[in-house]
Amino acid sequence: MKNPHAWLKKELPHWIQDGVIDSEQAGQILSRYPERHSLSWGKILISGFGAIMVGLGVILLFAYNWDAMGRFSKMSVILGALAITHFFAFRTRLGNHHLSESLFILATMLFGAGIWLVAQIYHIDEHYPNAFLLWGFAALLLAWVLPSLPQAILTVGLVMIWHFSEALDFDFATHHALVLILIGLFPLIWRLQSPILARLVSASFFVSLGLATATVDERLSASVLLLVAACLIFFSFWSASQANGWFSHTGQELAKPAWLVFAGMLFLMSFGDISDDLIRVRFNEPVESLYFYLPLILSQLLFLWLMLKRQFSIITFVVEFSVLLVVAPSIFDIYPVHLYTLIFNLLLLGLSIGLIYQGSHYADARKMVWGSLIFTVLVFARYTDLFDSLISRALAFLIVGAVLFFAGTVLNRNRNRDRQDSP
Repeated sequence: MKNPHAWLKKELPHWIQDGVIDSEQAGQILSRYPERHSLSWGKILISGFGAIMVGLGVILLFAYNWDAMGRFSKMSVILGALAITHFFAFRTRLGNHHLSESLFILATMLFGAGIWLVAQIYHIDEHYPNAFLLWGFAALLLAWVLPSLPQAILTVGLVMIWHFSEALDFDFATHHALVLILIGLFPLIWRLQSPILARLVSASFFVSLGLATATVDERLSASVLLLVAACLIFFSFWSASQANGWFSHTGQELAKPAWLVFAGMLFLMSFGDISDDLIRVRFNEPVESLYFYLPLILSQLLFLWLMLKRQFSIITFVVEFSVLLVVAPSIFDIYPVHLYTLIFNLLLLGLSIGLIYQGSHYADARKMVWGSLIFTVLVFARYTDLFDSLISRALAFLIVGAVLFFAGTVLNRNRNRDRQDSP
């Protein structure tokens, strides 16, 4: 059932009337299945493309005589197009929500075009990434005021373009991009209650974090990305125990990009030559210490909280040991490459086995798939490193196939058991 909230909201009064549950129990049941506001992306896209085509037609009509128009006429066209689009967007908001969303998207796109046109009219030679920042602020404002998921997604894209422009073209770390995402976009996840936005914002935060830290010091990125990923993973473990269903679900969605980053960093560090270049932060500047120690402290506080609440598993300890292993060379300046490479391989193996076990034991197909994928990639990566003879390589593939076959059998058995136990 895609949205159990609507069905429960309809059925609960009948259950109360029949005496099955009381009003307090009905409220508790309803809170465990929060309402999900889904958008009809097909209608929004069709309406949006239609509005954009109309807008482009109007713009091209004026562009035909653009050179002959004066500054006042050009500004009137730009401001008039923005005013008319916003007027109709607000007017249709109560009657046709999808059309209104499309018109607001068009208005935001026209605002971005207006920034470049105004700069052209008045010959403003400014730092061009600032235009994307201003454009992003406009989309963020509409995302909060309306509120609007498409505007929030557009904001994520504009912030990423702005940060990429600053980092790649001008070599600016742009640390305040992270602050903008934390303060402006993360709270929108709870306001809009959107799993899609949670994944996008989390992924954009990792991208911005990687850009900022790599600009400061290339060695800083890998350690910081893994530490922040560990924070979100521990947060998802903690949120899973909370009574609020939406809060728990949000923690899981935020952790999905974190899992990709965490597994990716472990995989890179399983290669000795690569890990030797990625680990051991030098701490030449105070900002490096801030990026390194802040997520380290936060991750350890979350881990201690999980230990006190007895909420741990093999995956929890794999993540924690990975954190300790990554930070040790930077703090103690000791890094035996071959030993660390072996341990990183074992940690990646432990992560894959833990996911396969949880996925098969609890009938979670997603964990099963991800664990199997990590396990297979690890074996292929070590194919040429560790296995010299054809017999050893054949045995390796036989073992991988046997493990995956056994885990798949357990998964199917437990899923059939759950179907039989369910009413």
